[in-house]
Amino acid sequence: MNESNQIIRLVYASIATFKPYSKMNSKDDSMVKANEYIANIIEISRNENVKNQIVGVLFYGNGYFFQCLEGTQSSVEKLYAKLLKDSRHTDLKILTTHAIDKQGFSGWELKFATINPEIRSFLKNHDMASFNPYQFDPTMTDTLVEILQNV
Repeated sequence: MNESNQIIRLVYASIATFKPYSKMNSKDDSMVKANEYIANIIEISRNENVKNQIVGVLFYGNGYFFQCLEGTQSSVEKLYAKLLKDSRHTDLKILTTHAIDKQGFSGWELKFATINPEIRSFLKNHDMASFNPYQFDPTMTDTLVEILQNV
């Protein structure tokens, strides 16, 4: 298989640049909740992911994004390069990237998850009081991806 057609999983962390309540439209000073802002991100991302045959999951918690992208190496790398320039988040850090035999999120253009009992248990098991993916090692990253596949 051509390396650019190899299926990979790339997982990264980033910090949201918006607050729970952000002034999103200076024209009318409307206030938009973070979940509405994220819903917009998800809608746009799902459409783009379908076009590029990318699947994955986006987790948002404690002001951080944790995203897993799966697709051909060339598609995922192009998307990540685009994400580096996206003003909706900052300080992107790749947590893991590797070839995979089978996509774990097939059927999900972009699954979305927030804190739930399984993730609370995961954090507690790792002595974390709050969600901060920058503190994850590769094993923790892979474990959270597995949890997110099943929620």
